[in-house]
Amino acid sequence: MGNINAVPRRIRMSVRVQVLPAGTVLTLTVPSDMTVRELKAVLALQLPGFPAPKMFIVQDYRVLQDHQVVGAVLAEGSIVVLTRADNTR
Repeated sequence: MGNINAVPRRIRMSVRVQVLPAGTVLTLTVPSDMTVRELKAVLALQLPGFPAPKMFIVQDYRVLQDHQVVGAVLAEGSIVVLTRADNTR
């Protein structure tokens, strides 16, 4: 099949933005084969008003609570919550 990273692919996802007291939280559903790296790149392109991707902590809210996920392949239909790192209590 070749290297999947060799060809950019179009990724569709739903993004719901909520403003909470602690700061801005993005809740979204992603494709089953989307990596955290791809997720950050898409957010940087689609949400240019937000800080650079490195400012985000990526969490799989369904499985983990405050544990950071890095370079993981997300499960089908999993919900990912992105919060700004400097908004931690």
